[in-house]
Amino acid sequence: MATATPFLNTPAAASIDEARALIRQCAEPCKARELVKEAIFRASRRLEMPLSRARDIWYGDARRIDANEMDRLSRGAEEAELARGLAALEFLKDRSCGAIL
Repeated sequence: MATATPFLNTPAAASIDEARALIRQCAEPCKARELVKEAIFRASRRLEMPLSRARDIWYGDARRIDANEMDRLSRGAEEAELARGLAALEFLKDRSCGAIL
């Protein structure tokens, strides 16, 4: 019977999981058949974070997440969500204009 290690239930583990989710949001939108390496590189550029640090967060290998890193990840995820929304609106606008013609 497998048991959870004590580390998995700590607040540090929860913040690392949250950081992993946020950095993946920062990498969106991902193209079909895109390599994970490309997504990590894009998130690194958007967040102005070293590639090695972005990779550690992406794979959950980071031992800790500082408050300023978490803030940067949150802002980056919000900006990525806004960009996705604007792209969706542009797509719908272009699609509706094409249907009228």
